[in-house]
Formats: sequence, structure tokens, C-alpha cells
Amino acid sequence: MALKKDASIIADCVLVLVALVWGFTFIMVKQAIVEVGVYPFLFLRFTLSFLLMILIFAKKLPRLDKGIVFSGTVLGVFLFLAYAFQTTGLVYTSASNAGFITGLNVVFVPIFSIVIFKQMPKPLTIVGIVIATAGLFLLTGVHWNGFNRGDVLVLICAICVAMHILCTGRYAPIMDVYLLATVQIGVVALFSLPFAISSLSSIPSGIPLSVWKTVIFTGLFATVFAFVAQTGAQRFTPPPRAALILLMESVFCAITARFYGGEKLSGVALAGGMIMVIGMALAELRHMRDEKM
Repeated sequence: MALKKDASIIADCVLVLVALVWGFTFIMVKQAIVEVGVYPFLFLRFTLSFLLMILIFAKKLPRLDKGIVFSGTVLGVFLFLAYAFQTTGLVYTSASNAGFITGLNVVFVPIFSIVIFKQMPKPLTIVGIVIATAGLFLLTGVHWNGFNRGDVLVLICAICVAMHILCTGRYAPIMDVYLLATVQIGVVALFSLPFAISSLSSIPSGIPLSVWKTVIFTGLFATVFAFVAQTGAQRFTPPPRAALILLMESVFCAITARFYGGEKLSGVALAGGMIMVIGMALAELRHMRDEKM
């Protein structure tokens, strides 16, 4: 029981670290996308990550079977669709709307968990999700002028993120997490390829060195480390709680935008971030109580 509790605590801490990495790299990715476009960047980032993982986990490759390939492909498809719908949606809606709507995956996860997998989240986890969602609304500074096409596309992204978290929670406990993460990253790279090729003509003079630096950094930390860590951590953390913890990406993104991107945070946004932390803490306190019983 103690080992299970320790593993759960470590897994939650790992997910917080994953959220920190994703939040920290948001500005870097945003700048890189301006230079080369979304799909060329995604293809470079995920192809580099895939090749690195092939090298790192080469000894595990003989254990690759149809089950891992299928499950990794499912995860990869949901992950690619999340990126594709969010990016396309940003063309038609504001960044604040996109940030909030994407974060709604934290609401969809427990709903889908009940409907698809017949798993009921803990009551206080649901309370924590509601509170964190309210905090996310304040943090992102949403200003709604009607529900437009972009909002719908980003909503589909949130659904894909929720399904990715749920399926990771389903497959990770019963499969090799390293091979599972490797396959899903390879699938994202593969699906990005045709879109990247069609976008090459929009890159005026090749790929700048600054973009290559971002590709290497995000490939190593925000992809190889982050997705292996998320997949491994979700062996011990239920999907609703994992979604709630990963919602901290928005908080870390806001903090790095303030200190490294020069963006100003209003008092309302700061309050929203604090409310999100409170919501997560409530869910975690209940979980820690359940572990002791």
C-alpha cells in the first residue's frame, strides 16, 4: 500500500513537471511557428523525437507487437488532431478563447470517463475541476463575442486532448510505456508530413537557426521527456486527476509569458491562476486522504 501511495505521489509530481515544461516552451514554439509555420515545425520536432526514441529504446523494439502499434497509433491520431484543430482554430478565434476552450479538456475527461469507461471520478475531484475551470476562465481573460468557427475547432481539439489523456490512462498500465510513447510520436510525425510538404513554399529562405534550436529543445524536453513521462505517470494517476494536473500548463505558460515574454498579467489573471491551484489542491487533498485509509 505504501509503495502504491509513493508511486502515485511521484506520478503526480512528474505530471506537474510535464506541465511546467509545456508551459515554459509555449513562447519558444509560438516564435518558431511564426518563422516556418505549424506543420513544418511539428514534423521536424516529432521526427527528431521519434528518431531519438528509436535510438534510446532500440533494445526494446523487438518487443513491439500489434497491440502496442494499435494503441500507440490511437494515441498519435488524437494527439495530431489536437494540434491540428487548435492551430486551425487560432486563425478564427482569439488566443484567450483558444486557451480557455482547450483547457476544457479537464471537464471532458471525467464526462467521457463515465460514458465510455464507466468510471466515476471522486466527488472532490469533480469539485476541483469546476473550481480550476473557473480559474482558467479568469486566467485566459476570455472575451466572448459569440461562438465562432474557431471556437468550434478548438472545442474539437479539447475533445481530442481529453481522449488522448483517457486512452493513455487505459493503455499505459498494461503496455510498455516507452514503446507506446515512441509509436505515438512517430504517428504525429507521419501525419504532419503531407501538411509540412504543402507548407514548404511559404518558408521564404530556409529554416532559421533559432527554429532549429527550438526544434532540438522541444524535441528533447517537451516531446521525448514529456510524453514518456506522461505515459509512465498515468499508470498510477487516474485520467481525471491527470487532466487536472496538466491544466497547470496554462499557469506555467502565463508565468513564463510574464517574465520571459514581457506580457503583463492583470490582477484578475493572477487570481485565476491561484484559483486553479486551489482547485487542483482540493482534488489532491482528497486523494491523499483516500490513500491513507
